[in-house]
Amino acid sequence: MGNNKQLKGFQGIFLDNETEQQLIALQEKGLDSNIENMHIAFKFGNTEKYPEELIGREFDIKITGYGSDGKNSGFSVELPKELKKYYKSSSLPHIAVSIGEVDGVKGKTVDTAKLDFKPLDKPIQIKGKLGYFIFGKGMSMNNEIINEFQRENIPQNLRILLVPRYMSEDELADAQIIPTATVEAEYGEKVIKGEQVTLAHHTKEYENNPAPCNTPDVPVLADDSTIVVSHLDLDTMRGYCSFNGKKKRRCSILEDSRVYRFKWTS
Repeated sequence: MGNNKQLKGFQGIFLDNETEQQLIALQEKGLDSNIENMHIAFKFGNTEKYPEELIGREFDIKITGYGSDGKNSGFSVELPKELKKYYKSSSLPHIAVSIGEVDGVKGKTVDTAKLDFKPLDKPIQIKGKLGYFIFGKGMSMNNEIINEFQRENIPQNLRILLVPRYMSEDELADAQIIPTATVEAEYGEKVIKGEQVTLAHHTKEYENNPAPCNTPDVPVLADDSTIVVSHLDLDTMRGYCSFNGKKKRRCSILEDSRVYRFKWTS
C-alpha cells in the first residue's frame, strides 16, 4: 500500500441558500457574478478530520465588516470561540459573495481576503454548518467519506518493536530489524534512526525537535512497516498514531498493530 493518497479540498463553514441571498442583499457594492456555495474556508489542501461532536453542527457567525473593490465583494466574519483553533488560514476569516471585472481583469474569490473591510455599524448574525468540500466527492456534513477513506487507505498492520537497549546498525541487521521509523528510540546520547523518519527530541542531535505527539507532517507508513520504540508512554503512542493517520482522534497503540518486546540475548 502506498502512503501518498490524501483527500483534498477545502473545509470550514458552509451557508444555506437563504443565508446566501441575505448576504447578496446586504452588499453595498454588489458585483455581477454571485459566488456559488458560499463558505468560510478554514483550510485548503489535505482534509483534516473534524470531531464527531462538531461536524455538521450549525454555528452562529458574526458578520463584522464589508469590502468591495470592483473585482471582489465580501464580508469579514468573527468565528465562535470553539472553532477558532480549527481555522488554519493565514488570512482574516471572510465570505466571498460576488466578483466583477475592472479594466478587463476579473476578480478571483481567493483575493477577497485582501479587501479593506470596513466595520459594520452593527454586527449581523448568521448561521452556518461545519463541513467539507472534498474534490471528486462534493460537499459533506459528516465524517462518512473520511472514515471510509481511512479504512481503505490507512495501514492496518504496523509492527512495533519495543527495544529496551541501544542496538547498532550491525546488531539491528543481525536481528533482522529494519526500522522504517523510530519514536523516542533514545538511549543516553545514542539514537536508533528510522529509514523514513526519526521522531526524537531528548538527545543533543534532536533537542530542537518538538515532541513526537506534536511533530507535524509525519508520513503515513505502508503496511508491514516496522516502528522501533524504547518505551511506551502517551508521547510514543501519539507518535505511533501519526504513522497510521490516527493522530487526530483517540488511538490505542494496541488497536490495529502487533507490539513486540525485543529481548536482548547473549
